Amino acid sequence: MISETEVIRIQNGWPVPAATVIAPLMLAVTGIAIAIRFNNSDEQWVAALLGWVAGWFFSLTAIAGWEIAHGRPVFGRQDPGQPRWQRLEVITLAIVLLAAVLLRTVAIESYPIALHNDEMNCLLEARGFLGSDTALFNVGWFNCPNLGFFLTSLWIRALGPTLLALRLSSALLGLLSLVAVYLVVRRLFGVRPAMLLLILTTPFHWHLHFSRTGFHYMQAASLTAVAILLFVVANDRRSPVLFGCAGVAAGIAWQTYYAAWLLPFILAAWALARLLSDRTQGKTAVLGFCLSMIFLITTTAPLLAYYAERPHGATARTKGVYIFSDYNRQHVSSTYGTSEPLQLLAMNAGRLGRLLVGGAGDTSVQYGLQGRFIDPYLLPLFLAGMLYAVGLIRTPGGQLLWIWFLGTIIAGGLLTIDAPFSPRLVGITPIILLFPVLLVDHILRLREIADRRWLEVTAVAVFGLVMVLSTW
Repeated sequence: MISETEVIRIQNGWPVPAATVIAPLMLAVTGIAIAIRFNNSDEQWVAALLGWVAGWFFSLTAIAGWEIAHGRPVFGRQDPGQPRWQRLEVITLAIVLLAAVLLRTVAIESYPIALHNDEMNCLLEARGFLGSDTALFNVGWFNCPNLGFFLTSLWIRALGPTLLALRLSSALLGLLSLVAVYLVVRRLFGVRPAMLLLILTTPFHWHLHFSRTGFHYMQAASLTAVAILLFVVANDRRSPVLFGCAGVAAGIAWQTYYAAWLLPFILAAWALARLLSDRTQGKTAVLGFCLSMIFLITTTAPLLAYYAERPHGATARTKGVYIFSDYNRQHVSSTYGTSEPLQLLAMNAGRLGRLLVGGAGDTSVQYGLQGRFIDPYLLPLFLAGMLYAVGLIRTPGGQLLWIWFLGTIIAGGLLTIDAPFSPRLVGITPIILLFPVLLVDHILRLREIADRRWLEVTAVAVFGLVMVLSTW
């Protein structure tokens, strides 16, 4: 019970928590109810949208009101251990991000040359929101949630139903993923690894391709990165509001491309890993995860109500790609030449390994690169970096890196048919090159190199040459 000294009373005698928590919660419940009521209405999708936004916005407002009433900062405690922003870092960051923008937008209508029919399907689904003939919290093409197509429609509404508008939405989401991962890595590993990763990923062909195409894949990659950033910051600052924001971001991501469905498992696994490594920080992470999942459910409530009435919409795509589903039994048997589970997993593991380092090639036609995804100049550093990262498994950053990477490889590759299908692995495109970056950062921090200017300059020059050759 809150004492008189802990709250400020307003004129009608209610404690501040009653005024700042109960009222927003009532508005939140009302908003969610409206969104659920019109979740499958073609004519009333705007009402569903407004109710949905009110649901999670006023839920966050209630949490913020509770924090304020108890004299705590809305966004948690300060981060004294975080590196201060320096002018050189800001200037370098601006230059690299400008290069990223140019690489993702110049001649975007002409390159990639091939116009995939899946891009057109994304455009056609998004066009429905220019009028009033599409339900917002329903599913559309390939049972994908319509909210993702609505996000694309915002650019089409501004620029018209053109290929430029379609692809530009992916380009800016790709840029958002770079910024989000930069901030995550900066917080967990430091400024130099964050900057090196940004420089490497900016021209990275896998990330660059999906940032220049009109598919909805980059929605999942960018919103996954944003949700993870918010969760990591919330855990450091012990902020319920930021944990709620992470849940909202995860809930929006969940309603885009299926690769984002892995996100709650990444957050849960990282929270558990922190609990096993650091009981104090881990307890905060676990409690924060529970709060984030409440907000995820709040954000997805209208879609979950739709799934409750039509369960097939929630499971159809999973059945269609899961390697052990009865639906795929004949296809798997004819394609792989076996139906033995261990053999299937071993074959998929081999294919995934060859995709990264052996040149097996991508099975998708959405990208379809026939060759190794990690080029031969960067490959030695990549493999050595993976070995080095094993030693970081007890650190918060090392745990998150491995959970993010292996979770995506397993769920999006190992357990799916026709692996490696690169769109299912899109979630790791912003962070996969962190393995060589961490090794290079470790080398540059060695006393033998750090204390000798000429060795440090030589190491930086060699790595710079590798980046140039890799980009080329």
